[in-house]
Amino acid sequence: RQIQNQPHPANAGTKQLTRYYLTNFDVDEITAGKWAGYYVFLWQSFVFDLSIVDERNKEFLEKIDNGIATTEDYVQLIISQYDRNYQPLMPDKTSEIPKAAYTRSLFLAVGAGAPSSILSDLIIMGADVDGDKDGNRPLINAVDHPTTLAVLLEQGAQVDHPNGFGKTALMMAAHMDQLDALEQLLNAGADPNVITWLEHPITVGPWGRTAPDCRYANIKHRERTALMYAAENASLEIFEILIEAGADPKAQDSKGRSVSDYLKMNKTMPVQDLGKARKLLSVH
Repeated sequence: RQIQNQPHPANAGTKQLTRYYLTNFDVDEITAGKWAGYYVFLWQSFVFDLSIVDERNKEFLEKIDNGIATTEDYVQLIISQYDRNYQPLMPDKTSEIPKAAYTRSLFLAVGAGAPSSILSDLIIMGADVDGDKDGNRPLINAVDHPTTLAVLLEQGAQVDHPNGFGKTALMMAAHMDQLDALEQLLNAGADPNVITWLEHPITVGPWGRTAPDCRYANIKHRERTALMYAAENASLEIFEILIEAGADPKAQDSKGRSVSDYLKMNKTMPVQDLGKARKLLSVH
C-alpha cells in the first residue's frame, strides 16, 4: 500500500508498536506489524479508506514527502475521503466544509509533521484541537514531534484528554520512549497516575444506538499507567522522570500485572539500567 512507504520518524517505533499490539490484542504478528506501520496516519486518525489509493492520495503523499503540502491540500484530501457523497469545494467556493473535516485534517497534519503555520490555519478554520467524539486526539499523535506538541498545548489542547480506551499523550510518550514529549507534557501538568479504562468504551452509532467500541474490545490489559508503558518500552531516564513526578510504582493493571512485571519485558534498557530501575522500585 502506498502509505506504508511514506517516510516518517514514527517508523523508528514500529518494533515497539508491533510488540504492543501482539501483547494487548488478539491478532497475529502480520496484522500487528501492519497496524504498527499504519500507526501515525491510520490507527489514531482513521482518515484513509485502505481499499482506495487514488491519484489524489498519491499526489498528496508526494507533496508531504517533498515538504510542499499546503493547508488546502490537507483539507481537500480529507474531504475527498471523509464522505464520497460530499463535493470537496464547488467552483464558486461557497460550499460549507463541516468542522469534522477540519478536525480530521488536523489529525493528518499532526501525524505528517506539518509546519506549525498549517496547524494554526486548521485550528482557525475550525479544527477541534482536542479531537473528535471517537477519541482521536491530535496531542497523542504529536508525541514524536516536539514542536507540533508545543503548538497544540499553546492552542489549549487538554493535556490528559484520553483516546478511545483511556490512553493519554503522556502514556504514549512513555510507550514510544519520547523524552522531549514526556517532559513537555509533565511541565504542562500531565497526571502520571491516570489509568486506561477498565470497561469497554461505549459508542453511539446510527439512530442513537449504543454499543461497546469494537476497536478496543480485544485489549487484554486495562488500567495501565504511564509508568507501566515506560517500564515495558522506555529508557531508564523516562522511567526515573515519571517516578520523580509522582507516578505510583506499586500500581497494578486489570490483570494484576505490576510495574516490576512490565519491567521484565523491557527490550530498550541495557542490563545495567534495568538493575537501576528495579532498585528504584524497591525504595519506593
